[in-house]
Amino acid sequence: MNTEDLTQLGLAAFSLKPAFSSSQEVIEVMQEPLKSGENVSLMNALEETSCVLVGSGLSILWQDDMNVLWRLLENIFQSVSIDLESASYFDTDIVQTEEAIFSCIEEVIESGVECIYAFEEEHELVYQLQESLSVIFLPSLEVQAQSGASKRECYQALQQVS
Repeated sequence: MNTEDLTQLGLAAFSLKPAFSSSQEVIEVMQEPLKSGENVSLMNALEETSCVLVGSGLSILWQDDMNVLWRLLENIFQSVSIDLESASYFDTDIVQTEEAIFSCIEEVIESGVECIYAFEEEHELVYQLQESLSVIFLPSLEVQAQSGASKRECYQALQQVS
């Protein structure tokens, strides 16, 4: 994997030897949808999860300070005191198989969160999560980038929950 591949995945600042981490964790970078039988570990490797986000394209923009949509997401969540540093996400573009969906659900349940923030309503993962958890639907980041009313709607939905 080269720097260009990492940049396409939104991991431009990725380093095999992090400057400030003493952790020996291995993080796999996924480039295509999961197939049946593959291990699903898409959540951040953090001890405590503040929230879980579900949406299309999250793996591409996640923690990419050059991406306008990431900065928008970060600003909105900071405004309601939700820390995205300890948040986890599932990219619906990657989670495609039934096995991958159930593996994601298990990880969400293990994380202990009771509420999920979803940027899309029409995905099997979201349907399944709705059966056991509270799912708060937010306008897509693309729509929020174009509409002040959508940003306000997102802020108000987050503020009611937090």
